[in-house]
Amino acid sequence: MSRETESRRNSLEDLSEIIRKAEEEEMPDGEFSEKEEQALCKALLWNMEQAVSVHRLLYNDSGKAADFLCEKVNPAFEHVSGISPKHIVGKKGSDLFGKAIPYFDIFVRAAETGRKIRFKAYYPQIGKFFDMWAFSPEWGRFALLFTDATCSVLAEREHHLDQCFLGGIMDSVGFWLMVFDDRRNMIFWNRTAERLSDYCSDEALSPAYPVLEKLFPEQACRESVLEQMERMERMACSAEDSPEELRTEVAVRGGTLTIAWTCSLWKSEEEGQSGIIAAGRPVAGNRSA
Repeated sequence: MSRETESRRNSLEDLSEIIRKAEEEEMPDGEFSEKEEQALCKALLWNMEQAVSVHRLLYNDSGKAADFLCEKVNPAFEHVSGISPKHIVGKKGSDLFGKAIPYFDIFVRAAETGRKIRFKAYYPQIGKFFDMWAFSPEWGRFALLFTDATCSVLAEREHHLDQCFLGGIMDSVGFWLMVFDDRRNMIFWNRTAERLSDYCSDEALSPAYPVLEKLFPEQACRESVLEQMERMERMACSAEDSPEELRTEVAVRGGTLTIAWTCSLWKSEEEGQSGIIAAGRPVAGNRSA
């Protein structure tokens, strides 16, 4: 039996013994003794899937934190980080990263204030992103608990790029585009909409600025327009005959426009959301003050 396997088994035996005692004996106030609590913590750290590393700050002659020393890591550290413990335990931060130690200010803040700090970290040397918690077991020391966030970060970036690309296309078309979610909240307002209405995107998308009430001041008219848009979207989805366009009078800054709308469904299965895309074109020669 290897030393690692034996140590892991001993940790599990410690945990089993703690649970057995807690169930069989009535401990004061239901609390573990200090020795049992230490054994429990050791067992949890040894068997958890998240990586844990423990470090001690090193101070210069002026009493300022200047470096750190890695004291220990748990078994999950190598799997999560891809770094062998022998390459980091007993090493200084400056040995690993040079003079500019990444996120050192966060480590110092956690070690000296006791604050628990969560942050995303990227280490180009190994090409990985990590979701990290920095915390302090005692003054002058800090521990890192982290998971590999590379896949989720790259997926978020890809989604953001897709959104930017799609937004660029929608901004470039010559139609007035309004996109609603299933609660009739405005979630997209393109540049043509800004130009024709003279309402900027920030105004149109702000919950504090009910732009639909500006465009359709009368409530009955507004409800009728939205219901007809929803009806057009449902008919389009069911392949029923639907009106080619919905013509409405729209109150814009500086007058009134007649806009001919076509509506379709948008749906994001990934985010579990859906709504309506309304594409409008101004009917020529109809602007009035």
